[in-house]
Amino acid sequence: MSNIKMISTGQMIQTFMEANNITIAELAEASNVSSRTVYRLFNDEIKVPANIAEGLHSLIDEISVSFVLEYDAKYQYQKGKEQKEYNLSGKVLNEVISRFQLKKLFPELANDKMALFKKADDVFGYQNIINYDIDNCMNFLSSVQFSKANKSDDFISKVWLVNAYSEAIDNIESSVDFNHDVFITNFENYIRKICFASSIDIAMFNMKDFCSKNGLDFYFRASIPNSRIKGVTIKDSNGKIYIILSDLFKCVENLWLTFIHELLHIKNNDLDSIDHNNGDIVAENEKKIDEEVIEFFVGDCMNESREYSFSEILDIAEKEKAPKGIVAEIARYRSNIYNNYSINSLIHYFKEY
Repeated sequence: MSNIKMISTGQMIQTFMEANNITIAELAEASNVSSRTVYRLFNDEIKVPANIAEGLHSLIDEISVSFVLEYDAKYQYQKGKEQKEYNLSGKVLNEVISRFQLKKLFPELANDKMALFKKADDVFGYQNIINYDIDNCMNFLSSVQFSKANKSDDFISKVWLVNAYSEAIDNIESSVDFNHDVFITNFENYIRKICFASSIDIAMFNMKDFCSKNGLDFYFRASIPNSRIKGVTIKDSNGKIYIILSDLFKCVENLWLTFIHELLHIKNNDLDSIDHNNGDIVAENEKKIDEEVIEFFVGDCMNESREYSFSEILDIAEKEKAPKGIVAEIARYRSNIYNNYSINSLIHYFKEY
């Protein structure tokens, strides 16, 4: 067994519990411990207590107490050996997992701390992780344009970005070569037509299809707490351009607005012309692009920052031949009164018209 990578003791116990339809509450009661203790074991935070081994045996007779304790001893030895190889203390390992939000980034590995660290090592590099140097991970990117919400943690945003880019490289299919003139022509001729897709699945298909046909690589990655990134456009050191969107806002209209925002960065050659070391210039350009997105959909019909009535939104959508939901989302943005333009009511209500 020593030559085989062992899963954590918590994972092993969970597997037996699931196979026998045993709940956490039932194991906690049989073991005379709190549910919190069971969760800590599952999260690989503690060694297996003897009373949990005894409780598991009382619920599943064929799983002996000695088997559970011996398994945990071997697993703890394996974990300690791996930590020593990486020159890691338990404290540093916990800090890295917490600071990089590794359990949120890689939920499938959440109950195996060393597996989380090894995954992070593959993506970010050992020294960058230990030194919390996320900026060094971005040196391979020629240019990056963020589109993010307020109160965003810059460090976590970059963690999300670097990992999303790493996944994109592994998952994206090859596409045609990018040609800026061809891209502009196709943007002007086709983008408005595909924006009427009102389901996320169809919208994502349309976005990916448009990118593939225009030499861009499109990827979608779930957000993590405090990253607050809606979308990002990346140009790597080889000149390859990527558009990566997140699910920060579970709203197809917002996905379309973010997608068009990123395409306008490419259309305007912002990846080459903006001084990315000057935060003020970047922030000002982001505002400018937001206004261009609004103009793209509704022309000059919604220049005022105020509330727009139900009938106004319908009239503007009809006049500009724009999706009603997107016009409603722009109205929500212009009003800055989100209670009146909630995603769960107005936006989805407009899809019925």
